[in-house]
Amino acid sequence: MIRKSYRYLCRIPLLKFKVRNVRLRLSGLYGYNEWLLREQTAKVIWGVLGTIAAVIIVFCMFDQDWISILMLLIVLSVAESLYIDLVIDKAERKLLHQSIGMLSYVRHAYHRHRMIELSIEEALQRAAPLIRPHGERLLHCIVDTEDESALAAYDEAAPHRYFRLFARLSRMVSEYGDPVDEHRSVFLQGISMLIREMHTEQLLRHKLNMHMSGLKVIAVIPVLFASPIEQWARTCFPSMNEFYTSKWGWFVKVIVIAIVLACHRLLGELQYHKATTVRTPYKVFSAKRIPQARWVTSFVLSWIGHIPSRTLQANVRSLQESNIGISIVAWYKRRLLTSVICLAVSSIICIGIHVSIDYEFWNKDRRWTALLPTTTALSGWQPPVSSVNGESKLTDEDRQRIKQFKHLVKDAKPSSFTNSGQQQALQEQIAVQYPQWSQQAVNRLSERLVEMTTELIRNGFKWWEVLLVIAASGMGYYFPSVQLVLKKRIRTMDIRIELSQFYSLTMLLRSFERMTAEQLIDWMARSSSSCRGALLHCQMMWESGAEEALNTLRRDIPYPEFVRFVDQLEAAYEHVPLKEAFDDVEQNWLFDQEWRRQQEEQSVEVKAVWGQWLGFAPMYAITFLYLVLPLVWISARQMNQSFTQIQHL
Repeated sequence: MIRKSYRYLCRIPLLKFKVRNVRLRLSGLYGYNEWLLREQTAKVIWGVLGTIAAVIIVFCMFDQDWISILMLLIVLSVAESLYIDLVIDKAERKLLHQSIGMLSYVRHAYHRHRMIELSIEEALQRAAPLIRPHGERLLHCIVDTEDESALAAYDEAAPHRYFRLFARLSRMVSEYGDPVDEHRSVFLQGISMLIREMHTEQLLRHKLNMHMSGLKVIAVIPVLFASPIEQWARTCFPSMNEFYTSKWGWFVKVIVIAIVLACHRLLGELQYHKATTVRTPYKVFSAKRIPQARWVTSFVLSWIGHIPSRTLQANVRSLQESNIGISIVAWYKRRLLTSVICLAVSSIICIGIHVSIDYEFWNKDRRWTALLPTTTALSGWQPPVSSVNGESKLTDEDRQRIKQFKHLVKDAKPSSFTNSGQQQALQEQIAVQYPQWSQQAVNRLSERLVEMTTELIRNGFKWWEVLLVIAASGMGYYFPSVQLVLKKRIRTMDIRIELSQFYSLTMLLRSFERMTAEQLIDWMARSSSSCRGALLHCQMMWESGAEEALNTLRRDIPYPEFVRFVDQLEAAYEHVPLKEAFDDVEQNWLFDQEWRRQQEEQSVEVKAVWGQWLGFAPMYAITFLYLVLPLVWISARQMNQSFTQIQHL
């Protein structure tokens, strides 16, 4: 049933793109079986639909406006990504745990047989169900006669980088034998190294999940309570209605939404990402999706021409250090496009707020019916009121009178008169329309109409609103730079951890006499994530000159410890064999193991602190902007009115 539903899900226009993305993320786990891959993809999509339905049911329990609908769309997007990440992360951790068990079985079997194929076959008989198909594909890759094409095909299908390295190590030992380094098997040392790395990753993911697992949920939950908090405040503090329906109330709601989106985006950068996943840092604004029109490129080049060269050099260096594979022109295209989008969205929101306020001002009968008891009571005439199901209804005469009040407000010209002159003009018009009213009723109504006219003028466009729109555009322009700084700091910690992995890999591979510096870089690229792009670039440039390729690698990753590692690679290529060039690798490896342990603990602690700030920021914003700030605003207004009344005494 679920497999059949996969075909129908792929035909739905709004779901087929999501099905494609989920299938791509699951292909590394279940790519060996097309039917199982379809089944798991359909399960995830149905889980997403169930999560979305649950969120919609919760929202429907409360009264909604267009801001609440916008919040609903945000919550649906976040809930969908949270569910997918949770399911896939759980499957990846389970696969990693079973991979450790399988390699342990291979190690024990190799002690007895000293034959790689037989050891893997015996380990597959005891392997867990999830990892067994991946092990069978790995075995076919090892026994295949066409080694390079088989390894290249397996690189695309391997579930993680450890199996890629194990496949190459097994293939190399099968062809050239198992060299003995200090009376120890290099193949067994390699398995031990892979198991150690997998244990380290498993522990790191466990620590990060323990600190970061609920922060995305905490960052979104306050949005669900925004409407109930507002309704509670309106009920317990009736004067809060004035704030929530005012311009500042609308702006507060928009700010809360912006904070939730920014925190969710930044929290995504702090999550653990698979070492084998070649992530596109800015997927939405990738080079293919950025506008490529000539006039856009000309405008961006003109914009870049007015930027100081020192700033451009700093941005180029930051792009290289952050492992973002786009040029400086594409980077500024992205920033300008984000700025334009923020400008357009903020302008639309600002206009929408004014339209909503004006609509509520002219079409809500509550504020206009409040004028009727004042005037009729003072004139000695009570309007007829009918009741249907306990609710008051206006008569046709009351509606006609409210319509006349609206015309009086529309015809008022506060720019031509002071408040007293405007009030006198309104008194003359009211006296002409309602000659039977007393002078006191006329004065009271004119005062109320002047207040409403002043409120209408106050709700018009102001110069500071234009500044807010420009500020939103500026924030959109500089927000990618904030992401870049965060990504740069995270990558700096990741590079130091990967350098320890490179030392482990070098200590293992230097025992093979046929191993060269170029082959070592190829092995490093297949086991790397943060340095993968720079290493692949170095490989492509190798044929045009090894020295220039290594210099490019130094420029792409200008990390001091990594530069020293590249210096040893250059010595291994030009002067001495690989084993002699890295004769101190064991000493560096021991130091790096201790340093790596401290770096990983520091990385987890730093990400935990940042995650807590970003996760709880929306909750603080809801509490302060939705409750504290309105109460302070209302208190200040009432205090100002009290002082004004005291002065008139």
